[in-house]
Amino acid sequence: MKKEFFNYISYLLILILFYVLLPLGIKDTGSGMFILIGLLPILVFLLSIVFGIKHRVQWHFSVLVALLWIPFIYIYFNDSAMMYAAIYGVLSLVGQWIGSLTNRR
Repeated sequence: MKKEFFNYISYLLILILFYVLLPLGIKDTGSGMFILIGLLPILVFLLSIVFGIKHRVQWHFSVLVALLWIPFIYIYFNDSAMMYAAIYGVLSLVGQWIGSLTNRR
């Protein structure tokens, strides 16, 4: 498990940068919705595809993607953004699966 965590760390740092920097660009409701349901899911999905290509499907990574979102809910948003933790976790799992399929070819 320790070795797996070190495989995850670079991806998790990139993810944390997304979670920290993108909400800073929210100016109004429209830009907030664009970031929450447009930009962040796409970036999580693409990052997970790359992770899946290199490491196959690791459910631990998807759990970490979801859990890392939770502190930022309370920093930038409110409880209504909690559902995005599950959405980002599922998108991460799907992205890893697609990436692992690409790796087989």
